[in-house]
Amino acid sequence: MNSVLLVDDERDFTDTLAERLRARGFAVRTAYRGEEALEALRRADSEVVVLDLGLPGMDGFEVLRAAHALRPQTEFVLLTADNSLDTAVTGMKLGARDYLVKPAGTAAVARAIEDAADRRRHRQARLRMTETAKLAALGELAKGVAHEINNPLNIMINEAGWIEDLLEDKEFADSPQKPEMLRAVARIHAQAERCKAITSKLLTLRRAPDAPGAATSPEFLTEVLRRREERARELNVRLETDIPEGFPALPHPPADLEMILSNLADNALDAMSGTGGVLRLGLALEDGEAVMRVADTGPGVEPALQQRIFEPFFSTKEVGKGTGLGLAICWSLVEALGGRITIYSEKGRGARFSVRLPMTERKTEGTND
Repeated sequence: MNSVLLVDDERDFTDTLAERLRARGFAVRTAYRGEEALEALRRADSEVVVLDLGLPGMDGFEVLRAAHALRPQTEFVLLTADNSLDTAVTGMKLGARDYLVKPAGTAAVARAIEDAADRRRHRQARLRMTETAKLAALGELAKGVAHEINNPLNIMINEAGWIEDLLEDKEFADSPQKPEMLRAVARIHAQAERCKAITSKLLTLRRAPDAPGAATSPEFLTEVLRRREERARELNVRLETDIPEGFPALPHPPADLEMILSNLADNALDAMSGTGGVLRLGLALEDGEAVMRVADTGPGVEPALQQRIFEPFFSTKEVGKGTGLGLAICWSLVEALGGRITIYSEKGRGARFSVRLPMTERKTEGTND
């Protein structure tokens, strides 16, 4: 079912078109002003926006520019009474891929919406294939790198422990250099452990999902947050969950879902460090899929950065405060479970990650239909 937002100040035309599109199986929302359309997109994504250019106040081009920044993956179909080339070119530069000249019939609008939705799906499929290929190649490289790095790291940690033991001997008891040497050894330990944590995440980057079979109770959301209560108190962050009563078990391994949500929850807490706020984990059923949402009230992520947020080693944190692997691990696991993960964020208004997973158990190799 294609989701559509119709934006036109002619209410009778908009309402009639919406009803006719719903009769054809489209999920339709309506807005009659530019500001109303932007608020609708803030609340929820639409695959396609059909946008009238002749809006009062904030005109169609202004709405298109702002809406494209809000929802970079959304397709836009313009409705205009002006069929000049300049209008089309301006719209294309601002992110539209198609336009219709008024008066446009229901059939023409429906075809334009279906074409736009197909473009979006094909574009996202290409992006997923590209990311999957990159992560697969990186995963193979990571195995070798992690093995080669872990061996010398273990030697470093053991040698640092030996030095620490030597410093406890009587001959060093009164040495003025002993405190600084102990601090140096502690730093060696800490940095070596940090390197081991990074190599461990590298191995997780392309970890195959756990074998199917065990389902996950939806209450695991509460458990993920419960383990973060102490840190949340320290950061002045309020934790909230929204789990509908009677929600069915998710047909995916608990360890995989816990890793996904733990990374997302930790990322959200990091975003609110120093400011406080609210971390909310929600669960919903939409179109036969389980949707897990992790939302925070932190500083948000700029649209340009959202295109790279799931890339391995890409991080918006200060150097040394993040590996840039947490969200890449989430993306990899969600894809392996047959789902998809997206981010919606506005600068200064927090971020919301949505994880959509099928409610049917995935097949493994050798499974008979």
